[in-house]
Amino acid sequence: AQAAETLGKTIAIVGSGDLSHCQKEDSGYGFKPEGPAYDAMIMDIMGQADFLKLLEIPEETAEAAMVCGQKPFALMAGVLDGMKPETRNLGHSAEFGVGYGVVTYTDLQADAGRAFLDQAEDAARQNYEAKVAREDPYVKAARAVINQFVLDGTVPQLDPVSDEAAGVFVSVHKDGQLRGCIGTTEPVTTNVTTEIMQNAVSAVSRDPRFPAVQPWELEDLDINVDVLMPAEVIDSPDQLDVKKYGVIVSKGGKRGLLLPDLEGVDTVEKQLEIAKQKAGLSPQETGCTLQRFEVVRHK
Repeated sequence: AQAAETLGKTIAIVGSGDLSHCQKEDSGYGFKPEGPAYDAMIMDIMGQADFLKLLEIPEETAEAAMVCGQKPFALMAGVLDGMKPETRNLGHSAEFGVGYGVVTYTDLQADAGRAFLDQAEDAARQNYEAKVAREDPYVKAARAVINQFVLDGTVPQLDPVSDEAAGVFVSVHKDGQLRGCIGTTEPVTTNVTTEIMQNAVSAVSRDPRFPAVQPWELEDLDINVDVLMPAEVIDSPDQLDVKKYGVIVSKGGKRGLLLPDLEGVDTVEKQLEIAKQKAGLSPQETGCTLQRFEVVRHK
């Protein structure tokens, strides 16, 4: 928008991307009910130029509908921020199982009431403050460490949340997706507070699966702190329960751990398969030592 104003020229902005990919059974992606539902929603939003609602669509919703166009649409909406356009919805099709829609925005007029970025940022700030207010002392401690460490590389001094010694996992999620998780199966520091501090720093900066968390991500993070109870050896997978127990699988110096009650881990078989993979073992590996443990999960 600034470039267009500087140039003093009439320009066109194209926000291009597919809608849902899962609209027909006989297509390459198959059918999911989230597909048509998303397309109906997005065509209503874009057809009314209701860009604030566009910014409010969760990432999980777009992921479930197998959408790749939502971010380009949001970028285009940013160019039109503070402007009221003449809007024309030219139609939608999903003939081949992938959704396509066309909407045009012309004859832009300044409208302070459509400063949607400011409104979205205000709403996000309110949601963040409400989320932080709900967090218990364990999570507040982890968040304080993460915020300060990401912003300036230092770690704050914290009041103890517990004097007990225990293993602790700190998990960080963003938009419903894992963003970092590091923990200790047994205590390596003097108490849970220092365990949280150490693992919080590692979760946002040393998880090899993810780049380090950046300052602009901080308010989007959801944080869990799991305090582990002592593990016990079990004789059979029948003694596991994916909702109640985490599992440790070990063999020949290799060791893998999986926390309990994780999204997408609905069976003991799946739990053991992932734990074995984390240990560097084949999912079909036999003769493994199994341990189970419970956690106290803080949110």
